[in-house]
Amino acid sequence: GFEVLNFAQFAGEKFYVTGKGFCRQKQETGGVSSSSTSVNCPVDYTIQVTGASFIVFAKKFDIDIQGTGYLRVLYADENLRIFTSPKDTTNGSVGEKVGLTVAQ
Repeated sequence: GFEVLNFAQFAGEKFYVTGKGFCRQKQETGGVSSSSTSVNCPVDYTIQVTGASFIVFAKKFDIDIQGTGYLRVLYADENLRIFTSPKDTTNGSVGEKVGLTVAQ
């Protein structure tokens, strides 16, 4: 696996959220091409979330969030990524239903 950091900006560097954890690819799905950094889609990952933070006007507020998540990359290139949740993720902090789809 490898460490991951995701972020979402709401007002540029004035207000954004980060999430961090470790990512492990399921072996029977696509994956990173051996000839480049492109992803052969679809590919499934299991994410072990280890924390998150809100950053507001350069002040960092850590959130104690942990758990396991599931991610399927449907499409990815240098300009666009499309993800979906292949199964429900529910723990004390998160309730993400199967089929949730995000484009970035």
